[in-house]
Amino acid sequence: MREIEGSSRLIAMNSSCIEGPSGVENSSASLSVGPESSNRLKLPYLYPADLLEPSLPEQETALRPDDNRLDSEALGMNPCWWLLYTKSRQEKKVAEQLAAFQVPHFLPVVKRKSLSRGRTRTAQVPLFAGYLFLHGTDRDRLHALQTNRVTTMTLVADGDRLRCDLARIAQLIALDAPLTPESRLIEGQQVRVKAGLFAGYEGTVIKRSGKTRLFVAVQYMQMGASMEIQDYLLEPI
Repeated sequence: MREIEGSSRLIAMNSSCIEGPSGVENSSASLSVGPESSNRLKLPYLYPADLLEPSLPEQETALRPDDNRLDSEALGMNPCWWLLYTKSRQEKKVAEQLAAFQVPHFLPVVKRKSLSRGRTRTAQVPLFAGYLFLHGTDRDRLHALQTNRVTTMTLVADGDRLRCDLARIAQLIALDAPLTPESRLIEGQQVRVKAGLFAGYEGTVIKRSGKTRLFVAVQYMQMGASMEIQDYLLEPI
């Protein structure tokens, strides 16, 4: 991932969970894209389709580093979020194998165009190289290890916050937003998109080389993604 230049101003995304702005075409509070399939997101490497929708209160498992429930029984019986780091260029293979095992997971991928022998080709590439997200029990985690393509697996203590951040990323991917990976989060002023396709999204901005970019953070990873946006579309909040 590219590091932010010293003169750039990086501002982190609002940490509150936004399930979708009102009035945005092909989007709704339940992560909707299109009328079919119960109005759920249809993204490659997202399984199941409702993985990023809010859980019922009784289904939520919020774990803290000092939580007494962080034992083998709790991890074995309750679904938790895990951050997986894979071997080089193995993200898609891991996601495909997890889908075959019916293990809930999300690998954010974006479209990238390249020129090869005079022809333009479009490929789906991981937004965060080497990373994907698993939500499951200890048995599901073992399935991931059995792929022999995962090098590191880390338990996410605040799974609901991670889900909220991933939901924002997923919505922007579904809207074909031209996302660029970012790192080195720094706090700053919050803004809201007041018009256009992304109207209603709240976050903050990156100022780089005179251009404004809307930033979406995955707080747990201290990383995120940005897209270029015109200043006149933003308002302070």
